[in-house]
Amino acid sequence: MDGRKSLSPPLGSKRKKTRKRFSSSGPRKKTGLAWSEILMIAKKAGFAGFVLFFLSGCWYVWSSGYILRKLDQLNHFSHTVVASLGFRVDDVIVEGRTLTLQKEILDILNIRRGDSIFSCSLLNTRQALEALPWVRSASVQRRLPDTLYIRLSERHPVALWQNKGIMYLVDDQGKILENVPAGSFSDLVVLTGEGAPEQARVLIETLADFPDIAQKVTGAIFVGKRRWDIMINHKLRIKLAEFDMKGSLESFSKLVQDHKLENKEILGIDLRFRDRVYFQLSPEALVRKKTSPGKNT
Repeated sequence: MDGRKSLSPPLGSKRKKTRKRFSSSGPRKKTGLAWSEILMIAKKAGFAGFVLFFLSGCWYVWSSGYILRKLDQLNHFSHTVVASLGFRVDDVIVEGRTLTLQKEILDILNIRRGDSIFSCSLLNTRQALEALPWVRSASVQRRLPDTLYIRLSERHPVALWQNKGIMYLVDDQGKILENVPAGSFSDLVVLTGEGAPEQARVLIETLADFPDIAQKVTGAIFVGKRRWDIMINHKLRIKLAEFDMKGSLESFSKLVQDHKLENKEILGIDLRFRDRVYFQLSPEALVRKKTSPGKNT
């Protein structure tokens, strides 16, 4: 019709049905491991086992101390060779030692004459020396071929701090020396009060400008963590100004020179104020003052 071709089948014809058949000889779904895969797994397992065995062996050798013993033997042998070449300890020079015991230094060095000069670790020695109670800082040097040089900077005790019935030494930097016996420094001024060690340096330096007063100071009380009272000959208490200790001490020095206050029965003097001075009299002096009102004390 009109030169066009029909795509539908002619009437009365039957469409041929086709079925797909699967050949029994075609590819099948895998149900197991191929030999190549089995061999690969076996190789990996064998490698893992080898690594595990190797690591276990290394751990055993290390934990048994075998390696450390061999390294120690090698280290000892090397130091012996070095010493035989002339680099051996013949002298130990220590400077700056006053309070530190010689035995403490020798114990830290742990070295004998003739040992290799390199057998001593400079860093470890310095750190061990600075851990000693009297040592503030230390310097350790090798002076080749045969000398070890040690320079110490020691702490200087300037006061005793009494806390809860126990005496502690205090150095010029305000550090409390807890591991040092304080019995041999009983002539130092005794501090009391919270925060006293940290402020001791300021007090000591201020008193140094008044040697006549400083030699009579037997104690100092840090009051309210802000100012000082000082004790003169265990009897007279002087209250110093918080921000002008030097001015208070100048006033006290003048009072002593003009009136010889230390010879009178005065228990305390308040010098915290520039324009006035308060005196605390002993009970006996108060009685005499009441009975003799016209007599000045």
